[in-house]
Amino acid sequence: MPSKIREEQYDRMERRVDNHDHRIGALEVTVRVHVGEHERSKIGRPLAQVSKFGLLASC
Repeated sequence: MPSKIREEQYDRMERRVDNHDHRIGALEVTVRVHVGEHERSKIGRPLAQVSKFGLLASC
């Protein structure tokens, strides 16, 4: 019986991690689109790049 409870806990933890990854991915895409639109309005400047670890500005 305790092993069954442990399995359910692991399943819940895995689902939490999956959901967290999806939110991070969605945030990354949102930032990329926003930055891309903002930088496109400034002619002659390169686009800023977004990585998994944050914003990397190209100068």
